[in-house]
Amino acid sequence: MTFSLDELKTIIPKIERNISFRDYLLNNGYRSIPDKDYYGFVCYVKEDTTMVDIVFIGNSGGPEFFYSSTRGDTGNIVDFVKNRLGLDGHLGTFAPDKDSLIEACKKLVVFLNEHGNSKVFHEKRVERDALKLISKKAFTTFHQACPIMDLGYFKAFKINKGTITDPVFSGKIFNAPNPAFKEADHGQVNVAFPIFNRQGNESGLYLEKLEKNEKGKDQRRQFFAPTSSRSGLWLSNNITSHGKQRPKFTIVDSPLEALAHFQFLKENRFYASIFEVEEATLEFITSILKKERATLHLALNATISSFVKEIRILLGVLSLNHDLSFLENNQNHILIKIGQSEEKYFKTLISRIKRYNNSKIKAVVTLLGDSCRDHLRKDLMDYNLNATGNLLVRVPKDFRTLYGFEKIMVGTFPGPGPLFVEKPMWQGWIGQNIKSHHGKKDLGDDTKEENQTKAREIFILSNNYHN
Repeated sequence: MTFSLDELKTIIPKIERNISFRDYLLNNGYRSIPDKDYYGFVCYVKEDTTMVDIVFIGNSGGPEFFYSSTRGDTGNIVDFVKNRLGLDGHLGTFAPDKDSLIEACKKLVVFLNEHGNSKVFHEKRVERDALKLISKKAFTTFHQACPIMDLGYFKAFKINKGTITDPVFSGKIFNAPNPAFKEADHGQVNVAFPIFNRQGNESGLYLEKLEKNEKGKDQRRQFFAPTSSRSGLWLSNNITSHGKQRPKFTIVDSPLEALAHFQFLKENRFYASIFEVEEATLEFITSILKKERATLHLALNATISSFVKEIRILLGVLSLNHDLSFLENNQNHILIKIGQSEEKYFKTLISRIKRYNNSKIKAVVTLLGDSCRDHLRKDLMDYNLNATGNLLVRVPKDFRTLYGFEKIMVGTFPGPGPLFVEKPMWQGWIGQNIKSHHGKKDLGDDTKEENQTKAREIFILSNNYHN
């Protein structure tokens, strides 16, 4: 079956007039969920081994149109089918000579021939502006999350009511029941935080709850609502400082860490929580920095996985001005490429790596003796020039070395703006916040004042002298 351009001009209107979304979806594995209908849109969901799709169908006086909260796309029935070719096994194999619009029309013409003209179309009129409301709040509405009322979850983390209800976090923290999929039976959920994409629309829902472990003690469980995109960000409200001071855009591991960080430092900041660092995540972060003209504060926890995330973000931000790439992440090390175009920084970078390695060797050998030198080799940063003149740096995955590498990068490469790395003494900001209020009890026999000073200690790197 082939179509000419002239035929397409008449086929598409015919498809829109004669095939209803309802009939097409019900015949292709979707089911209606009436209690999820809202703003005049009707909700359909497909769950199988190949895909999960949550779709809302509306009519504003013309052809029916859809919005998918799972994929973030919208359009008419032809757009719907075109965007899903291959996801349902329709094409089967990669065929570069096949046009997706033509293939979608073929599929819909076959459906029309097999099922005849549809008799039931979506009659309830919806305003086009309602589409904005669905896309903005698709996940919190679908999963019936409500603005935070029950604050009990936060007691275990010593986060007080004043922090939770502060304008910095207003409207960004929810209570939520169990996510709306049978196979995701997590029981009652304590708190929920919407994940946003670069367009400002909800693209997921991050949830937390306390549950009993094998010893009967409460433990924190973190998970995501089905179909959530983890490349987006949870964002607080942007509190812009008065005068000429830039807002402080602070990136942490989780929304709970943002609350603890805020309560600990007692500063108005603009927070983002990251989940997975992908290209879309880095683009989102850099777009916020440009839009807000903010200083960047990387404040992820002092864990190996968080250090790796943070270094990827650091390189992503610095790469706006420099040729820097994150090449490899394995069990033992990460591998970074500094492009040949950055050759003027090579001497400084190598000098600082050598200085760091020598300092580490000296400290360890002084304590353990010369016999430890062979064991130290795999714990040192290594570098070499490849055949194309790029500098490759291998960084072992331990806390001190990863932090040392961040210090070297921040000190060597000027960034697009002020940049800070903030590290808590107590691994995470939740622990930092708790310890700072219990200095004497948790820190031994020193005086209360000395203990509280230690408990409040954090470590900060800055490139501020470049600006």
